[in-house]
Amino acid sequence: MDKETQEIIKERYAMLPEDIKKVISDADLPTKIENIANKNGLHIDQSGGLVTEVYLVMLGMEKSENFAKNVSKNLGISLNLAIAIEGGINKEIFLPIRESLMEMSKAQDIIEEKANSEDTTTSVDREQILNDIENPKPTPARAAITDPERELTERAATDDFIAEKLSAPSVPVTETPVAPEKKYTVDPYREPMN
Repeated sequence: MDKETQEIIKERYAMLPEDIKKVISDADLPTKIENIANKNGLHIDQSGGLVTEVYLVMLGMEKSENFAKNVSKNLGISLNLAIAIEGGINKEIFLPIRESLMEMSKAQDIIEEKANSEDTTTSVDREQILNDIENPKPTPARAAITDPERELTERAATDDFIAEKLSAPSVPVTETPVAPEKKYTVDPYREPMN
């Protein structure tokens, strides 16, 4: 996760009402979500995606009305299954904090209207971010050194190092005396058969 996203999450968390902060920091929340995922036959990676979607709604980064559609799209499941999961999540997690979530959703609508009216180019496009993550751009090749004197100094230092290593004697080879071969009349690895 990049620093900008971490900062956005910290800011959102700081603005949350206390009841939502309590639910987010509750140690049982991931277990509750995992139980709902298991009841609906989701795989482990899909369970992680469900946890992410729940946190996005609770932080106010996604609208609760779009929860089923987002779950269906991002987990790769049918809309009917996503609606069933939404029912479980609503009952177990969202219902106790429903009023706070609705207020956050309204506030999010106001923020989005302001952002759309001011400048649409600065708004964060989720699809573009996901596309950039899935299809990273290759890093550019190292730029040419603009200081030729520095380049020559670096190259000479490298060449000297390589020349020194190549001219240095390798590990001295010592000849070990070879013992004369013994002639066996009986195979030493077999026991006598008497």
